[in-house]
Amino acid sequence: MKLLQRSFMAVLMAAAFVACSDDGKDDTPNPEPTPDPTYRVVSFEQDENVTDYLGQPVTLGPVDVYSSGSVANSQEHVFWAKPYATEEDDYEQKYWQGPYFQALDGEVMFGGYYDDGTIWDMSMSGKVTDTWGGFALSQQANKQASTSDYANQFDVWATGGANGTATFAVGYDSNTAGEGYMEPKEYNAPQIDFAKAVKPVCLYLANSTYTYTYFTGEATDSYAVRITGWLNGTEGKSVTCTLVDGTTRVEDWVKVDLTSLGEVDKLTFKSLITAGTYTPCYFCLDDLTLE
Repeated sequence: MKLLQRSFMAVLMAAAFVACSDDGKDDTPNPEPTPDPTYRVVSFEQDENVTDYLGQPVTLGPVDVYSSGSVANSQEHVFWAKPYATEEDDYEQKYWQGPYFQALDGEVMFGGYYDDGTIWDMSMSGKVTDTWGGFALSQQANKQASTSDYANQFDVWATGGANGTATFAVGYDSNTAGEGYMEPKEYNAPQIDFAKAVKPVCLYLANSTYTYTYFTGEATDSYAVRITGWLNGTEGKSVTCTLVDGTTRVEDWVKVDLTSLGEVDKLTFKSLITAGTYTPCYFCLDDLTLE
């Protein structure tokens, strides 16, 4: 956890000046100075004690992504919900839904969704196809890819995490990607839950390498992420960050101001795409700052 505090020197000097007043007869009580806010930053680094829902330290490592029972691609530095999936009786599938890793001593919880695809296997052969949504963690930066490839779904179009860090979160809005043919599920879109209400200050977003390379610079290209604050089950204000706009694509991390959302106990993330078109609904997130 990073702590960022402003200096109180000016306040202390002002207090000293009042104490040294040559009058000494003014009994009007001085108001207590309002302390400057303290900021906490979630950047997913190893020294921040990021843990899974069992309280165990999160470790990034190699993962294999399956399609129809065989390994479609392998990744080296990833953490996702698959290891926490358990058997479901109805379809004998492995399934997970809900928060599965946390930061700031459990105060900030990141959700995800996973199933092994058995429910979608019409042949009922039980061949595993990894299906997921929500958040994962990664350290894979990739600005070398020239074509859009599913194997780059955990990569960020940058040189690393935001502000010189190594680890970042990958968001996949599988609800939006599957609109029209699958029922939306909670945590199948990226969602952050807070143990108590907080005031978000900002975060950083970047394009996923998979999404960045999908767009080819057409005037009609468009991709954005809408961030919505919630409090006590009521939807509040939203902020939208555009990552692709015609011929312009965000090339690195961009800071997103969240102060207009006010106090929240949940943040949800929605990919905004052109209706009726396919878009890889991925983005990358880092340095979530809370007051």
